[in-house]
Amino acid sequence: MNDLGKNKKIYKNVCATEMSYEGFGVVKLKDFTIFVENLLIDEIADIEIFWANKKIAFAIVKKLIKKSELRIEPKSFELVQSGAAPLCVLSYENQLKLKQNITEKLFKRNLPNIKINEIKTSPKKYEYRNKITLHVSKINDELKFGFYKKYSHDLIVQSTLPLAHKEIEDVYLNFVKIANTNKISKLLTDANLSEITFRHSNFSNETQLILNCQKLPKFSNEQINQIQKLTNIDSLVLCIADKHKKSYKTIFGNEYIKYAINNLKFKVSNDSFYQVNEEQTKRMYEYVSSLISENNLNIIDAFSGVGTIGLFLAKKAKNITCIEINKFASQCAFNNAIINNINNVSFVNLGVTEYLVNKAQISDDVIVFDPPRSGLDRKVIESITTAKINKIIYISCNPRTLVRDLLIFKEKGYSINSIQPFDMFPQTFHVETVALLSKLDVDKHISVKIELDELDLTSAESKATYA
Repeated sequence: MNDLGKNKKIYKNVCATEMSYEGFGVVKLKDFTIFVENLLIDEIADIEIFWANKKIAFAIVKKLIKKSELRIEPKSFELVQSGAAPLCVLSYENQLKLKQNITEKLFKRNLPNIKINEIKTSPKKYEYRNKITLHVSKINDELKFGFYKKYSHDLIVQSTLPLAHKEIEDVYLNFVKIANTNKISKLLTDANLSEITFRHSNFSNETQLILNCQKLPKFSNEQINQIQKLTNIDSLVLCIADKHKKSYKTIFGNEYIKYAINNLKFKVSNDSFYQVNEEQTKRMYEYVSSLISENNLNIIDAFSGVGTIGLFLAKKAKNITCIEINKFASQCAFNNAIINNINNVSFVNLGVTEYLVNKAQISDDVIVFDPPRSGLDRKVIESITTAKINKIIYISCNPRTLVRDLLIFKEKGYSINSIQPFDMFPQTFHVETVALLSKLDVDKHISVKIELDELDLTSAESKATYA
């Protein structure tokens, strides 16, 4: 961090000229660009730098001088303070416009001839999350729960959870009361409780609480009964994490929660990935299915998790191969196939790179990806192009890495047929995007130049050292 960051320099009467992908107001100065929390386009403010290097800086608003006509009162100012929902100061209509514009701008700069479809709205704007995790700190001898302020370890206490299912918020508020009773508070403090996670399923009406600790808390039967009775949770799970591994212990109830998408049922373990906005996920999967017009195909579901996409597409396939490195998620996927009486699906407990580099077949027709935010390994892309898989459906939670990977696919001889954004996370800057690619008939490589925006989310965050 340079002197600018250390001195927390204040700039007065600056104006945001655009919004970044991360939901910051962008202030352009001669020497560098400043990304300001909670500052909208055309708003003027006095700002204070809290992190900077030679090219970019991050800042907070000290005094808002001129408000945008688009600014509304947020449902929860605590969410704004933490940075967990930076767009809740905009109407939902304007959130969608912003996400559409940012996505179009990113593609126009790098893939100028690609049309971006209109973003699909979320059925729910609040109360859509089936899972939420809160950090824990002890402040004035009391356990407090909330989100860390962006780029810091300053806890912003959350008195409500408006993004989560209402059932989760009800359980949370009851748990806060119990957690600060004398005996339980001491027990959780001694166990170094660092996070709490809630999961809820509307399908099964189950609610689960996961306590993330460094040591195993030894609850008495009386304390367990008290937690179960007063919070109304169906299962309590302990996650004990040290530097090397995590282990889980179920205190009562089931380790799994049962979810459903259409007529498909899924058992999901507490350490397996499952989309948090189920109603929008259903719409997205139906769209993905519509992109596969043929039947009797060989389909690969990469990064398959508990098998949701693969099982959803099974009716269109001759065979589905689900690839997942997490052994618990892979086992869940296998069990979910049995639960749903689907027998044309096979499961491979390997990393996607390892599988595709060594085992991808010429006979595979379609591959569906839903990778982490970091996108695809270059070796994965090369293995797909070597196998000459005809159709690719790329589901991305990070438009930047999506564009980076699409440029490589284009260079390797694939055409980009459609780009469809989905608003999976209302009130946040995140966008889920489905891209459809197909192998060109001619094996003609196109030379392209990769030019991503000057603020790369992953590199900016990874390089930062915060005070």
